[in-house]
Amino acid sequence: MIPDAGHVTAALAGAFRLLRFDASGFRFFDPSIDGFLRSFFCAVLILPLYLVLIALRMDDDELANPVLRIAAVEAIAYVIGWTAFPLLIAFLTEVWDRAERYTGYIVAYNWGAAPQVVLMLAVSLVRALGLFPAELLAGLQLGAMVYLMAVQWFVARRALDIGPGAALGVVAADFLLSFLIATVAAAMLGRPGGV
Repeated sequence: MIPDAGHVTAALAGAFRLLRFDASGFRFFDPSIDGFLRSFFCAVLILPLYLVLIALRMDDDELANPVLRIAAVEAIAYVIGWTAFPLLIAFLTEVWDRAERYTGYIVAYNWGAAPQVVLMLAVSLVRALGLFPAELLAGLQLGAMVYLMAVQWFVARRALDIGPGAALGVVAADFLLSFLIATVAAAMLGRPGGV
């Protein structure tokens, strides 16, 4: 289900508000089943930025793979990344008796990927351009990662109406799942040291 331009604009406005820890951002999302399905359009919307991120992180070992192999591995990892976490959260919301909040959370989580990938791309471009010394760059990358995890914690806590520890568990599960997917993809492409 492809959303119209007004829906996309509103959802992105909400996502950027959440990036500032502004709970009013939730009002910009459609938590219905239709809104849930439309939120996966964000994967298509940010795909060009994700492709730039992939290109920036590729090394000579990965580039030695046939282009079709690189495309297949990265495409499969991308699709799994967009579907595995919602599946896990569907289970957790049932266990926590929060099933009625599932669609609203996934809508916010999915649209929230847009500003997050913009920030990750900015950090990756700074790294690629060599604008900062390695130590400062490492701090910048760590700071961006901690900040995005704090935003995800805020979204999980508010959207699912769960305690701080449970929200931290949601963020940790997302991080570990993403790390696992990236590690497997990296291994398949021969990236030294995993991700």
